[in-house]
Amino acid sequence: VDVSRVDRRVLGNLLTECVTESERLYRALEADYRRFPAIRPFLSAVISLRARASRTSQDVKAGTDLERLLPEFQQLGSEWRNVSHQMSQTRELSRTSLDSIDRIDRLERELEKVFKLEPQFDRRAILLEFSRLESAINNLTKELELNRSDSVRELIYQARKLDQQAYIISQRVVDQYSYTDIVNEYSRFG
Repeated sequence: VDVSRVDRRVLGNLLTECVTESERLYRALEADYRRFPAIRPFLSAVISLRARASRTSQDVKAGTDLERLLPEFQQLGSEWRNVSHQMSQTRELSRTSLDSIDRIDRLERELEKVFKLEPQFDRRAILLEFSRLESAINNLTKELELNRSDSVRELIYQARKLDQQAYIISQRVVDQYSYTDIVNEYSRFG
């Protein structure tokens, strides 16, 4: 990545917007938390990411070498995508929280463009989650096989098909496919 071409002003503005929007998201999540205490981990994740983004924003404004900050940008982006995905899958969040998540997602994509980065992700964590999914599907299939009715046979077929799709995606992660290829395969997953 050629950081010499990065416009610090644009970068600083995007980071400031991210911090501001994460503060809005935190306030919205606090309201959601009062109704659904199970979302507490999201509050911790957002406050941690917000603090790191704020420090990084200050570093950019202070003129810190962007080459040194690049790994932090990549890690923040990866962690945000993980938290964002988890939150967007949660039905208990308000429209205000979901809108704020969408705005931060958009800002994160703009930051990637500034650096001309492909999104980073934690391959090990993805493999762990797909391993759990494959195990759960196998357990479900074994339970279903105890009942041999016609309606259950279709469920067994669908479970095995789902298991194959999960295996394909996990193999793409192992084989170091690009983020885009893995996301595209995952999009066909459902």
